[in-house]
Amino acid sequence: MENMNNNSKCCHFGRVSEEVECDRYDENNCSTSCSYDSDISIVIPKIKDTKFTAVSNACVELSHTLERPKESTTVFENWKEYDDKGNLIHFKTSDGFEYWNEYDEGNLIHFKTNDGYESWSEYNNRKLIHFRDSNGKENWKEYDDKGNLIHFKDATGCEYWQEFDDEGNMIHRIFINSYESWYEYDKGNLIHFKDSNGNEEINEYDDKGNVIYSKKLNNKVDKNEDTELK
Repeated sequence: MENMNNNSKCCHFGRVSEEVECDRYDENNCSTSCSYDSDISIVIPKIKDTKFTAVSNACVELSHTLERPKESTTVFENWKEYDDKGNLIHFKTSDGFEYWNEYDEGNLIHFKTNDGYESWSEYNNRKLIHFRDSNGKENWKEYDDKGNLIHFKDATGCEYWQEFDDEGNMIHRIFINSYESWYEYDKGNLIHFKDSNGNEEINEYDDKGNVIYSKKLNNKVDKNEDTELK
């Protein structure tokens, strides 16, 4: 995910994700932003009921997306309101969907829909440090001076710590249940991955950064242990 500072990188086995827990997604299901309805070009927030379970020594996220009600007529209308700084503060549609946003210094701190869902967010230096919602989800995040996520925990007990190199690449992650993984890079490309369960991956690249050779050793456990699940 973020070059680690690049959220567009997905999180499959041997590929690094800075955040295991994702709140918003891009076209590859990685955490970046709100989703958009391509037909009518409006923001459709994705709302999640989330919990973590321990599976094969890793935290696995189980999530559910609450979708906007389907249109009931052939004519679709929507209305939007903005504050003086251009932030969207109210949105409603002709089929009954409606939500409100509140901001503090450009950061979204409160989100509410007309079906009863709410979420609250706190920030430090524009980085999300605390999130909770009306479904019971809650998490906390800590960052280093360069903005890299170094500590994550949530209300269900999932917790992990991360280390980064000078280029912002994640080089080590350890979960509260002692599961660990290590990463090595060359010019930003992941060349070596291994974990405490004996899984290992080696990659070679050409001058353009394309993988030309890959070798994986999967030892006993599901290779998705270090994978980001949505």
